[in-house]
This record gives sequence, structure tokens and C-alpha cells, in this order.
Amino acid sequence: MTIDDMDDELSEAFMDDFQDMLFEAANFIRNCDPDAQRFIDLFSLLASEDFFPFFERLNIENAAELRRLARLFAIQIWNATPLPSNHFRPLPLPEPKRNDPCLCGSGKKLKQCCARLGHEGMPGISANLMTALMLEVVTQAELKQAWQHLPHMALGYIASSWMREDEAMANRALMMLEPIFKQDDHLLDHRDEVALDAMFELCSLLDKPRKKSALIKRFMAHPSKVLQATALHRQCTILGDQGKDAEAWAYFQTAQRLDPNNPSLSHLELLLLMQQGKTDQMQQRGKYWLKRLAGMNRAGELDELIDLIKQMISDSPTAMAPLVDQLNPGAGRLIGWLQNAMRNPPALMHKTVCHNDLCIVEPKNREAGTLLRQWEQLVLSHEDLWQQPGPWLKLLEQHPQLAGSINVIDDLIGAVYDLDTPNPRAVFQPLVMLAMLQIKALLPMVPQQPFAWAALENRPALRVLGFLADTMEELDSDKESLEIREWLLRLNPNDNQGMRSLVINRYLQLGRNQDAVELARHYPEDFDVSINFGYALALFRLGKRSEADKRLMQAIRQSPRIVDTLQRTRMKEPKQLHPGYISLGGEDEAWYYREHARDLWLATPDAMSWLKQIAQRK
Repeated sequence: MTIDDMDDELSEAFMDDFQDMLFEAANFIRNCDPDAQRFIDLFSLLASEDFFPFFERLNIENAAELRRLARLFAIQIWNATPLPSNHFRPLPLPEPKRNDPCLCGSGKKLKQCCARLGHEGMPGISANLMTALMLEVVTQAELKQAWQHLPHMALGYIASSWMREDEAMANRALMMLEPIFKQDDHLLDHRDEVALDAMFELCSLLDKPRKKSALIKRFMAHPSKVLQATALHRQCTILGDQGKDAEAWAYFQTAQRLDPNNPSLSHLELLLLMQQGKTDQMQQRGKYWLKRLAGMNRAGELDELIDLIKQMISDSPTAMAPLVDQLNPGAGRLIGWLQNAMRNPPALMHKTVCHNDLCIVEPKNREAGTLLRQWEQLVLSHEDLWQQPGPWLKLLEQHPQLAGSINVIDDLIGAVYDLDTPNPRAVFQPLVMLAMLQIKALLPMVPQQPFAWAALENRPALRVLGFLADTMEELDSDKESLEIREWLLRLNPNDNQGMRSLVINRYLQLGRNQDAVELARHYPEDFDVSINFGYALALFRLGKRSEADKRLMQAIRQSPRIVDTLQRTRMKEPKQLHPGYISLGGEDEAWYYREHARDLWLATPDAMSWLKQIAQRK
């Protein structure tokens, strides 16, 4: 039977075992090179001793039949594998004649044995796959010589697949491609396009901006129009990421004049429009490009690009996944995982009451607890999850029940905030929906016990709720945002997340002055400037002048800069003493309050005059 015949029936785990077997085979060939018989004997022996899980899955009980099949696999693997000793070219065994002994080792003549099966009866092994696996196991010195013997296009594709795995493989890919571009320009042409594009990706992934910049500058002036266009396209996207729209379009037009019929211009133009938020224009140009590409697509070679353009002009997260994955490798896989998790979200964590407080606890199931600790270890070992997305994405995909952990959702929110993508909504939308489903299942809207921030196990859920509030606000869903923040204050009245200042300002904006007073009374000795000044303003609006005067004087004594700041028509943002923090009573505190609340004071009749009057009395 052929591998193609088996594919329809093999599970993903089965195919993983097949790939693992081929990797081990490449390693053995590397050590046996150039002794084919030694490899075939070793491979057949190991297969018969259950070394390869792949052969175990075949459930062949007859030992002779197993050895026969293993030998056939070994011969085909050897014939497809490039040998370092042969300048990275295969050294296939000669095909036996009909009266020669059969290759399977049965002792029969070929015509009486496997010849009856025909070529379709032999296991088919991909030469491209074996080339990639051999390059993975050779020494660094041998790897650096591969470019002299193998097509550069093939090396570019191999490098692209390696860089998606982890940093070590990305570095190996860079080591493999670098010698190509140490050649003089006249030795490089259109056949090096794929390798050059992979080099640009590797420089970004491995944080080598100088090397990438030098490559782009060099190839924008290269004699080959194809390589020029590749570099110009990269420069366009870099300038687009930096918000230098005019320069990005100038380079796009240069690339267009250089090679007006290059199909890649379609993707580049739509990407620039997307980066600049011109979604309506992107939709129109996308439809234009679909018609144009259909006319250029004579033999189906542009099918993938046409599908990509269709995805780019679609609004759904699933359709956007391939594009997002191009900009941030791994992000597209995360979108797919989130979409699946939303359909039937599991509940891995649960709440309980401990010491009169509500707490989130891990499941009692030992396997689930081990899985969560494995996830935690992965996150702790990677400062930036997107530098090596492979391991943690693989864990998510292998264990979809991780979607039931609010800790995992909290970590994913942090990872998504780190994404550099022109369309973060494609990732945030399914993440918000999953987070909302889990939070509503986990936390009561009206808690009977406090859900304290002091309990470390509670913080992920509280952070996720804060994320949901911020996201609703960004989506102009102010009502939902306020409701979530009120929910947070009911859960954690100590308000370690600073929700109260946002809530009181929103109450005042809505004219809910009594609600603002009630909220402020929960924090009588507060340091929060929004609570103190908002309390006074709400009382003033309610006509409780005496109490309002008292509260405003207390607020001014605590934060005297506020008065002058609110009265200024214009004010520059001050330099913060400690980025990420606000100094109590400082100029930065006054500036932030002015930004969030000055409109509230201006919208209240006589409030500014009253503020000035009380300040003078103080």
C-alpha cells in the first residue's frame, strides 16, 4: 500500500508517528552514510523491535511481514534522502531485475514477490521532506555548505517552515541561508526570491533590524527586478507599520512601475490600506484585484493568492486568520483555537468560599492540575510568547480544555496585547467572547462574599474582567463597560484596580449624581483625586452646598494643583516621574484628572466659579 492510500485513514497522531519515524531515519542515515546496507539492516531491526510507534500502529502480527514492510520503507527512505557525502544528492540503490532477489528480503525472486504489487505497492516517501529532515540533523558545517548543492528556492521554503518552530530552528535556518547572500550581486537572480523573503522574515523574528535594513537597502538596488520588488515590498510594510503612509505609498508606486504585472502587488496594496484603517477602500480595491487576478490565473498558480485576497476583504476572524498569521506567526492558529473553544467552552476552574471570601481554585482532577502547571511553566519561561509560539500553541491545540481556565485566558489576553497587527479585532473578538462566557459561568453578579484581590488565585479573573470593561469602552459600548466596572466593585470593594475613578466620572457624565455620592461615601479617606473632587462636584450639583464646600476644601488640600489645572485652557502633558505610575499631589496627577474630568466641571453651571472661590478661601 502507498502512503497516499493510507492518508485518508490515518489519524493526526498516526501521521505524527510517521514524521517522527522519518526524522529518526534521517538521523540514522546521517550516521550510516554512505553505507546503505547498514542503514537498511538497522532500520529493519529497530522496526521489528517496536522502536518506531508508527509500525506498532499498523498492527501487523506476522513478524516476517513486518520485517518485509520495514525493509521496503528503509529502501525507499534511503533512495529519497540526500547524502552529505554525495553533495546532498540521493544515492539510490539500483532497481533489481525480475530474476534478482526481491528487495523486501523474502528470498524470492522479484517477479515472484513484490513485482506483482507494482510501483503502487511500494511505500512512497517525499524527497522534499527527507531533504528538510536531513538538513535538520547534519552538522553546522555541513548545513552551511548546502546552498552549493541544493536549489535555493527549496532552502527558502525549508527555512520558512523551520522558523515557525522555535528560536533554535530559526537560527539554524538563518545559518543555512546566509551563505547564499554573501555572494556577489551578479550571482543572484529570480531563483533566490523565496530565500530572500525568508531572510527578511528571519531577521524580524530573531530581532536583527540592522541586518534586515542592510538587506533591504542592498536589494532595492539589485539588477534583478524580482529581487528589487521583494525588497521594495518589505520596505513598504515596514513604513506602513511605522505610520509613514506617504513614504510607504511612494515605495509601492516604485514597485508597481518596476513590475506592474506582479500579482503580489495586490496583497501589498490591501495590506497598506488595512494598516491605515481604510477598510472601505480596501474592500473596493480587493474586488478590483480579484477580477484582475482571475484573468491572470491561467493554470491555477494564483489560487492561494486569490483565496488570501478574499480573506483580507472579509470581516470574520476566521477569514482574517491567515493574514494575521502572516504578520504575527502563530496568531492565526490562536484565532482558530479560540473559535473552536467558544462553541463548547469547558469549565476547568471553579469557585469556593475560603475564610469567608470567595476564591477561584484549581480542579481537584490531578491530570487537569498537571496540565495547568505545564501551561504556567511555559508562560513563565517565555518573556514574549510570540518569539516562540510553537510550544504553547501546540499545548493549547492538544488540550482544548485549557480554554476552561481563567488563568490561561488571562495569559492569552496579555499575549494578544503584545501583538503588532493592523487588525487586532480579529484576535480580540473571539477572545472577548470566550472570556465573557467563562467569567459569567465563574463569578456571581451579586456576590454574597467579597472576591478579594489579596488572594493571588483571584487576580486573573479580576484582570480579565478589567480587560472586558476596557474592551467594551474601546468598542463604544459604554453601558456594558460601566456595568462590568460596577460588577468589579461589587466583587472587590477595595478596588485594587482603580475602577472607582472611572465609575464616578461616568456617573457624573450621565447625571447620576446621587450614585456618585453613594460611591464616594464608600471611600471616605480616599487618595483618589477623581473620588475626592467628584464627591464634591456631585454634592454641588445636588444643591448640598455646605457639605460640598467642606468636601472640596479637603480635596484641594490633598491635591492643590488641581485648581489651576482645571482652569487652564491649554496644558502640555508633563513628564512622568515614574512611567506607569501617578505621583500623589503631583503635576502628572493633575494633568490626568484634567483630561478625564474637566468637561464635567465645565458642563456644570457655576462650578468653575465655585472652585475658584473655595480655593481662595482655603
